Amino acid sequence: MDEFANQECCTVQHLAAGRPSNEWTPEQLAAYAQVQHGAIIEGEQHLAVRYWRLGVAIELLRRNFTHGQWELVLARLQIEKTRASRARAIARTFSEEEQLAGLTLKEAYERRVRQRASTAAARSTKERSGVLRLERFLAQVAATAESLIDDAGFAEAKEAAALLSVVDAALAKLEQVRELLRKQADSMAP
Repeated sequence: MDEFANQECCTVQHLAAGRPSNEWTPEQLAAYAQVQHGAIIEGEQHLAVRYWRLGVAIELLRRNFTHGQWELVLARLQIEKTRASRARAIARTFSEEEQLAGLTLKEAYERRVRQRASTAAARSTKERSGVLRLERFLAQVAATAESLIDDAGFAEAKEAAALLSVVDAALAKLEQVRELLRKQADSMAP
């Protein structure tokens, strides 16, 4: 094999017809490999544009669905989550399709704009899902409280007195949550 490595294998060689076989010379195999590699690179350049187009479409489509719904939409469209994520990243990185000229899919993806690393990104998935659960809960509490304001205004005196202790207990717990969140937010301040 060292003899082959020292030969000039990178010059244009006549390609043998058909599929590579043991009968082919090292030069013919090298020439065939170069042609196939070139075709792959050319195909990947077209693939980068196709990923960008997919990314633009699903980036716009994504805005219409919640996280749970989005995964169902992708499944219904038979688009793998990883592929969708990669396509969206490329679409967010390049504003115009022409910017992908000459780039392979790998090169386009490597140039993606990454979100700044933060403490939240470093958390485990389990911890992150806890934060998302808290966010959903607080939004639900706010929405439910808003819908019950009128009910509180029409409560009888005995009912109001009984509910005050429940509200005070709930507010005390929410105050603990707020203080912990404030402490975390302050720890990130420069």
